Amino acid sequence: MICPENHHGREIESDTMQKDDLIQFIQRKSQECLLHVDEPDQRESYFFWNIMDLFCKHDGNATMSEVAIVLFTNYRFLKRKASKLRCVQNQEGWCLPLANLLCAAVPEDEHRKAVIDMGDNLATKGLTYAAHLCYVVARKESGFDLIGCKSFPDRLSALTEAIERTEVYEYVMGLNSRFTELDLQEFKFLDASKLFESGLSAQALDYCEAITRVVNPFPDSITNTSLDLIIRRSKKLHDGKIEEPEWLVNIQLLHDEEADLSHSCIKQEQCTETPPSLEVSADEDGYSDRAQEHKDFLTEEVTSRYYIGELLGEGGGGAVYAGVRKADNTEVAVKFIITDEYHGMTTLDNTSLPTEVLLMQILSKPIPNPNVLKLLEWFEIPDFFVLILERPSPCMDLQQFCDTLHNGKLSEPMARDIMLQLVKAALHCYDCGVYHTDIKTANVLINTETLQIKLIDFGSGFLLKDTPCRECPGSMHYFPPEWLLHREHFPQPATVWTLGIILYELMHGDLPFQSSDEITEGRLHFTPGLSGDCCELISWCLQQDPNSRPNFKEIVKHRWFTAGQSHIENFLVLGGLITPLLQFLYSYIE
Repeated sequence: MICPENHHGREIESDTMQKDDLIQFIQRKSQECLLHVDEPDQRESYFFWNIMDLFCKHDGNATMSEVAIVLFTNYRFLKRKASKLRCVQNQEGWCLPLANLLCAAVPEDEHRKAVIDMGDNLATKGLTYAAHLCYVVARKESGFDLIGCKSFPDRLSALTEAIERTEVYEYVMGLNSRFTELDLQEFKFLDASKLFESGLSAQALDYCEAITRVVNPFPDSITNTSLDLIIRRSKKLHDGKIEEPEWLVNIQLLHDEEADLSHSCIKQEQCTETPPSLEVSADEDGYSDRAQEHKDFLTEEVTSRYYIGELLGEGGGGAVYAGVRKADNTEVAVKFIITDEYHGMTTLDNTSLPTEVLLMQILSKPIPNPNVLKLLEWFEIPDFFVLILERPSPCMDLQQFCDTLHNGKLSEPMARDIMLQLVKAALHCYDCGVYHTDIKTANVLINTETLQIKLIDFGSGFLLKDTPCRECPGSMHYFPPEWLLHREHFPQPATVWTLGIILYELMHGDLPFQSSDEITEGRLHFTPGLSGDCCELISWCLQQDPNSRPNFKEIVKHRWFTAGQSHIENFLVLGGLITPLLQFLYSYIE
């Protein structure tokens, strides 16, 4: 990576000098491209860095006509320089048409849409880098692609270049708004979380520091809830060290000041984030008041091993309590299921077990999925089955998470991270031969610190079969149209429909259909500002014809996910590659 060698730990005398350093970095990258102009993608990279130079010099406010001048000028320069190499032919198919389009006298919104459409057209022709340059010029949210790459490069040097381009673009894109782009900061926090999960604690802490460098002077650039998550994650990463760094102390002070200004809202968030129902409050016999209802049924086998605490939730089939395993103080959930004709047994391989127990045991073999709640053990007592389940902490269901912490809906980066986990959980169930039947936001737990989700409540599920299902598929607002019209459905397309409903709900704060008639009509209305890729995926999942919907693997491979996946998997190879560039980019806003 080429970065100014002396930017770490030095005193910066002025904002102008810091900005000059960044421009010099960009110009140096441009000159590097000229040294290798005969190599693949180097001409496109030359255009990219010169466009970044223009944007940076104009604080992100360069006009499309000014970009057109850069394209025309650099095209002529490359043509003269590389005439012997005949390496400008590829540019003729996109560079001059793009430059001409940028000179058109049309309203700004129409102009921007036309440039993005041109990029989409180039992408269909396999000209990925040229397509990305169109998106860059139109200031399209990158979706956190690696700019210039259709997929992750095999060579480390190519991956390094791609990450440099992407990080610089995301930074320059925020210049004219002074980092008020919420999605960018939340995405950085998701990266920090995944770095931590990958064992790269030092890099995760650097990412958190980079976010706080942005947030400190511009507190509106992130939600209070996200800021609280960043602070808590930073404190955990810094745990055990002698003294907290100044940046962490300062961001904590900022958060406390914001809390004082909106005390009632923050208090409500804090109460929701750690609800009283999650705290185990038992008498000396190991029972909460509410759990006394089951005292007569509990056996020594259960009470000798678990404290039974507060009620977490209940329904027609039983109740779920907070619990603690006495042996190691592990927090668990204790679920009571009534043994009646509606909660029966399923036989598999000559073994008969409670259906929910059987399904959860199947899902844990051969390897448990991290996004499916684990069954730790179970007991049979008079009139009830007792399931001991893992209990993430702190957590709440996905519906509560959206409504109480995010004003009803999520940003695209956060929704993308959550939905990818949920789709993979559904795929795991399908591969194991299990049909959940009732996937919805209320049946998804989310850890409010790590944002890891867990699919819960398999009480309505059953084993997959080859014939159409005539059982009711979950909750009314999630019914697929084929069930309403024909009273039958197949598990995978019905679940895909449900996933489309959930994605719409996360992005809009409301369900797409409010009645059976609306479900069978299938008309969708998208909120302004939602990315085209997201709208396309929702529409695909919510096709009226079940045969026209994607399968789980096609969803995972959809551009909204593949373009939005973070680079975390590569950090295990790259080590600290990103950290120096992030520190350099963010250094001059201090």
